[in-house]
Amino acid sequence: MTNKICKLCNSEFEYNNTNRKYCKECSKISFIKRYWMMNPELMKERSRIHRKNNLEKCRECCRLSQITVNNRERFGGNRQHVLNRDDYNCQICLCDVSGKGKPCVHHLDKDKTNNSIENLQTLCLSCHAKLHYDKEHPLNNYQYKSIQKYGK
Repeated sequence: MTNKICKLCNSEFEYNNTNRKYCKECSKISFIKRYWMMNPELMKERSRIHRKNNLEKCRECCRLSQITVNNRERFGGNRQHVLNRDDYNCQICLCDVSGKGKPCVHHLDKDKTNNSIENLQTLCLSCHAKLHYDKEHPLNNYQYKSIQKYGK
């Protein structure tokens, strides 16, 4: 039996003519975790690149699922009907909202439980924000940037 030093925890361990690089405890750790522990900067960079490459796919998936949830639950399944009825045009400023982010569907009587088609209308982000926020209820930074980016 010969003593050897573990590459991961630097402890001394005994081995029998094998090419072991890790002590008993460290060999129980999965290969990926060992690799992560030995190369943290490289693994962080790989994770960052993976997130960057898959971000748009993730965003698209989230958008589709959110639209489905909004359509089914929040607007009682009438969201798409209202967008088609209004021909994807804002009912206040009459601009086309089909290519500008996600069009807003607004409850006219501000009662979120009243999902009748007559109570819903299509709005652009800018007009929708103007309806909901005034001097008493100012926009937060995220909402303001969203209007600047997608609104008028």
